[in-house]
Amino acid sequence: MLKKSLTHHLYQNHRTWTFRFRWPEDIRDDLEEKYELHRTLKTIHLDEAMNKRDLLLSFCKKLVITIRSGDKRESEKLREQLHSPEFFSKGDMLITPDKNQEYFDDTKLDKFKTFQQLIDEGWADIIKKAEDKFNPKEKAGRLNALKQLEVLTKNALVYGNTAPFDIHLQEWLVIRRDQVTPKTLEDGRLSVAKFKEYFPTLETVKRRLVREWFDNQVGVYSPDRLKKFKQHLQSYWTFLKEGMDHMLVDEDAEPFKGIHIKENNNSATKLNGWLPFPNLGIDMVRLLKGASAKEDQQLVNLIILDMYTGMRIEEACSLAVENIDTEYICVPKSKTTPEMRKIPMHSMLAEPLLLMVKESTDGYVISGLVSNNKYGIRSDPIGKRFGRLKSSLGFGPRYVFHSIKKTVTTIMEKADVRADVILDIVGHKNTSATHVGSSMQRQKDAIEKLVYPLDDL
Repeated sequence: MLKKSLTHHLYQNHRTWTFRFRWPEDIRDDLEEKYELHRTLKTIHLDEAMNKRDLLLSFCKKLVITIRSGDKRESEKLREQLHSPEFFSKGDMLITPDKNQEYFDDTKLDKFKTFQQLIDEGWADIIKKAEDKFNPKEKAGRLNALKQLEVLTKNALVYGNTAPFDIHLQEWLVIRRDQVTPKTLEDGRLSVAKFKEYFPTLETVKRRLVREWFDNQVGVYSPDRLKKFKQHLQSYWTFLKEGMDHMLVDEDAEPFKGIHIKENNNSATKLNGWLPFPNLGIDMVRLLKGASAKEDQQLVNLIILDMYTGMRIEEACSLAVENIDTEYICVPKSKTTPEMRKIPMHSMLAEPLLLMVKESTDGYVISGLVSNNKYGIRSDPIGKRFGRLKSSLGFGPRYVFHSIKKTVTTIMEKADVRADVILDIVGHKNTSATHVGSSMQRQKDAIEKLVYPLDDL
């Protein structure tokens, strides 16, 4: 946690907002500004100034941490970025200020000077009058801003606190950026944004109301999705209490602890699971034929690889040629695979896999995949092609690429392979306290149970 000597201030100088940050004494010798950083934010609008302040404050804190760590190269890089005239460029802003949040210019603001007027006239009358005054081009944005102001005003009157729930979202994202994947970072931002739709200010976040909100989301989101919501929101709330120089929330307030995510047990939800392909090996051959007819060699290779290993699609698409041995395939650790595992080489896979390795042009077994996904997920484009292929063969929505994995496990189950051996092969965690892992020979015997009617190809 940062020392409390990190202080900052946002003030107006000739109507323009300025940011000031006081450097801790122990790092001042490493900085050009020995005492304080002053930076004009070049805006008269408070909402835009707050966005820029959040970015600067997060960056200053990161610089302090880096200097204290002794990483001179990184701290020099951060100092250059801090003094760059492009610091507030779009690429550096995690959250671009919403121009609709500039609620009113000076002439409009004169119409709504006090809360008392808002109460006396009533919001319905105000919005009706506003509709007549705003020109058509700006009407939608202005009315949206007015409605947001209505929410903040009501919360100010009821709770006495207008601090938006996402007031320090920017800082949380900047600090978290080096700790999680880009996808998780974006997921956290969306979770806070979604929650703010129902809890606009910090003061409205009460445990009873939060519990009711989660209960109401059952049926809208899956239990796993709601658990992720809760994890992100708990992380952000902890940051508000422990990662800030000033505390905006009660240190004893824990609105996200003890929230139990209810399972949705209705029949519709139970039908959402993926299924193995109904004809097992016969359907695998149909899929191979379909991919071959489309002359999609990447998809042919992917199906062959998966029908003899049961790997997840991203595991297969991210498999490097260096992970292939004559006796086994080494599947590295990943988000879905917490531990490295070895899959014995199936006798029918050895030859085509060797050819894939020889023909690779980029170091991957499934060579030439180009991801359009912003998170660099290699399986994204080919997964969509598989989706179109299986649909063209008449398979419904409960049959997806993961159904190949389900098919592999089903074939082994029907061949009386022990459940713990199957779990070791396909990478599912075995929760048994006594399980120490099955032998490679036992797994090899199990893998060879995967037999397909390839004569039909």
